[in-house]
Amino acid sequence: MVSQWMLQPLLLPLAFLAAPSASFAGSGAASSSFPEPSGGCAARAKAVPREGLSRHSISVHDPLLSHGFRRYALYIPASYDGTSPVPLVLDFHGFYDDFVSEAKEDGMRLAAEREGFIVAYPNGKGDNPADPDDWWNTWNAAGTNGTPGRFGPEICTKDHSLYPCYSSCAIAGLCDGKKKHRTDCGSSTCVDDTGFMRALMLHLKQSFCIDESRIHGTGISTGGIFLYAMAADPVVGPQLASIMPVEASEILGYLAGPVQSMAVIDVHGSKDDCIPANVTNSWGPYKHNGCPNSRAGRDGCTVGDDGWFYHPVDEVLATYAASNGCPSERPQPQPQAVTSRFDGRTGWSCTAPFGSCSVAPVLRCVHSGGHTWPFHVGKPQIRNRQFGEMFWHFVGQIRRSKPSETMPDLII
Repeated sequence: MVSQWMLQPLLLPLAFLAAPSASFAGSGAASSSFPEPSGGCAARAKAVPREGLSRHSISVHDPLLSHGFRRYALYIPASYDGTSPVPLVLDFHGFYDDFVSEAKEDGMRLAAEREGFIVAYPNGKGDNPADPDDWWNTWNAAGTNGTPGRFGPEICTKDHSLYPCYSSCAIAGLCDGKKKHRTDCGSSTCVDDTGFMRALMLHLKQSFCIDESRIHGTGISTGGIFLYAMAADPVVGPQLASIMPVEASEILGYLAGPVQSMAVIDVHGSKDDCIPANVTNSWGPYKHNGCPNSRAGRDGCTVGDDGWFYHPVDEVLATYAASNGCPSERPQPQPQAVTSRFDGRTGWSCTAPFGSCSVAPVLRCVHSGGHTWPFHVGKPQIRNRQFGEMFWHFVGQIRRSKPSETMPDLII
């Protein structure tokens, strides 16, 4: 028997049916009977913003910033009327990149125009005095700023590639004498990116007519690491219905899990040795020698090509499965194959590694590429269309769960 993810109109949006394999049953807008209008829906007198991609800034309070604002880009579909609640997607760029490149790379704008959702592209920071806005933009996520986690400060190899020391981290004394490189396992700025996201989400919900039950996130590489951190944040996390990290994991010792039930779809290339999904994909000798940190958990750790240590993806996903209703002792049921119309495209396939116990999707999807977007590697004009399309196919019907909601009845 083949089961399906089913839309549950009166309970949680999706339920995984107990069966050897399952199909993911399509995209498109969810039932309109459960929108949660944001404050921006009541501000009917506001002029509807011009559709398309635009750049903006927002004031923030951050003592480590030389100026009190942060930047983001916004895509508004032509169908937006300012009164009907629409979904919101947060799209985080990776290391070195910025919000403009992210808007060009993953095709989310095409999906937004077709499906009618708003996309926000927050911009990370690269606070170098010579170029304070556009120098190696990154995200200050759990573990990236060098603060020790529960396995101690050894979260990278001793011969790791030295990352530059940002001005905000120099203030904290985390640079060498020449203030060029970090003296620890740190790779990001030390500015308050979490505070930025808290402020941005509040601003967007007050300024636009957002369906608060359908706020989704995606991000690649460091952007995906930051996305995992946002799912664990007590302010941002409860606002998210789903996340889709791409080529990302959680840094060793910073495994947190979500603050409440939410869907997660991890996307990884089988050849990714930058942020490997599993130990055997680790960079160089570490795929054979194992995790250099002896205090790591029973699954060890993966080692990226820049020497950073990460939790294996299945260990990360286990925290989501537990939050979504699986037994707390971290079960290992028989994984279930999850089919979709994207199967086979550059090796694309998905599984539910924790089977049917989860009340919201916990999926792991792989493609045959490396540390990059899935679909048609080497053909960006095709790849860029398909990632956004695939993203909405998987999350388009997912709504945020509430603490009062219980596991829906299974429908076979």
